[in-house]
Parts: sequence; structure tokens; C-alpha cells
Amino acid sequence: MLGINKGPIVLAGLRTDFYEGRANVTNPIALGKLVDARECVALVIQNRLNNLDGSGNGCELLVGTGSGCIWQMIPGQESPILYITNLNDVWVRQRVAITGATQGAGSIETIALNAAGAGYAINDILTLAGGVNGTVRVTGVAAGAITTFVLVSAGSGYIVENGVATTSPDGGSGATFNITALTINDCVFPFLLYSIDPGYSLHRGRG
Repeated sequence: MLGINKGPIVLAGLRTDFYEGRANVTNPIALGKLVDARECVALVIQNRLNNLDGSGNGCELLVGTGSGCIWQMIPGQESPILYITNLNDVWVRQRVAITGATQGAGSIETIALNAAGAGYAINDILTLAGGVNGTVRVTGVAAGAITTFVLVSAGSGYIVENGVATTSPDGGSGATFNITALTINDCVFPFLLYSIDPGYSLHRGRG
């Protein structure tokens, strides 16, 4: 059962807990279920204006049931009180795909060689400019020019762009890379769950 509460909720033995949910753009995801004998009463979903790292949250949520997520939540918005009997009654998904950059992550998903540079050796580790801790390892060279590589660390704070410069503590210079895609992150959102322990009663105000 899922409904919007229109009256005050008065509880004997009220219990409130904060949880985190996750949503992706592919399929609606149910919030889950309680692992103990508590009875679900209601919840409030929050879509943060800012992420925990202080960056802007670009995630728009759709809330509803498994058969239809129709209530849209923009960043900074809080849902009305949703009256529930089971957490599995509430389903959430992202409205559109959100890349790591717009959620404050900016982790590299795919990368391509732009300029091979010179003076490199196999197993050299190159750090990518423009973000934090994105690194690649050289796996093949031809006369010091990079021919193959692997992404070692996806890092954070990157954007999709070409000609990203690198630094290498092991020598070599001039290699640049094209960041072609960032990781599409699940949207993480908090929700406040109201529940009661076994043996307590619920008195719901008139709506």
C-alpha cells in the first residue's frame, strides 16, 4: 500500500531512522524491506540540493510504485509524507542518466590515446591532469612512444574532453589522452522512515 498522508501522524512508540536509497536510470528500484519485526508506517524521501562533497546534485528522481514512477523530485525537494505498509511498495528511479561529473564524482569510464609521446617504457604510470588520481599504465611502446595502455585508477573530478595532459615520475613526455565517457552513477538519496515496534498502535489523523 502506498498513499500520500493528508493528516497528522500520531504515534505511540514512534521510531525514526535515516537510511540511504539508490536509484538508476534503467529500472525502478524498490527501497527494500526491514530486517526486523518493526511495522512500516510512513517515510519522507529527500533529494539533496548538494552532494556530501559540496558539489551540486544533478539527479532528478521519479517516485511511485513498481507499475509507475510518476512523482518527480528535483534537487533540493522533499516528498510529502508517504504512508506505507511495506518498503517494497515504494519504487524510485532516475529521470535521466546522470554522469559522474554532474554528481561530483567525474570518474573515468573510457579513455583513448591521443598523442603517443616519447621516452616512455612499459609499466610507466601516468597521472592524468584535470582531475584527481586518474592514472594509466603503459603496456606497450614502440621506440618510446606509447602504443597500448590500461586505465589503472578512474579518479574523480574529470570531464569528457580531448588532449588531457599527463605527468610521469618515470620519464617520458608528451603523451595525451581523450576522456570519452564518465561513469554513470547511481543517485544516492536519504529517506526518513517512520516505524513502530511490535505491540504499539498507530493512530492516524483525518485527511
